[in-house]
Amino acid sequence: PARPLRIPPRGVVVRASSEALAGGDAAVQAAWACVRARSHAPLRPPTVVAASGVSRRTLERRIQAHFGCSIQELIWRAHVDRAKRLLQESEQDLLGIALDSGFTSASAFATIFKRHAGLSPRAWRAHWRSLADPAE
Repeated sequence: PARPLRIPPRGVVVRASSEALAGGDAAVQAAWACVRARSHAPLRPPTVVAASGVSRRTLERRIQAHFGCSIQELIWRAHVDRAKRLLQESEQDLLGIALDSGFTSASAFATIFKRHAGLSPRAWRAHWRSLADPAE
């Protein structure tokens, strides 16, 4: 073609090897596995702490050291990542995506998504689609 054809990636494909974290901290690995497994449902930090087998303070410090965020932020990141995939791959309405991404309300979804993605869910979907179809 006269101009380069740019095709945006559809995202990261998660494989079993993605589940293992570098560093070998068993508590952080267990917490991360819990968060990933529950990215589709509401999740609270006490559930993640229980899965880790260490105290909340210990897990908070270790997650901060590994991911640079709190347990709650880690949960929100997983929910937002799932929401991004659903916004890309489905025609589902925003409330359905919010609920299928572990958020308990559309307003919480919109607020947290915008904080993490920089755009509202609707704007993010429109932006993604404009990248996928440059003719639009």
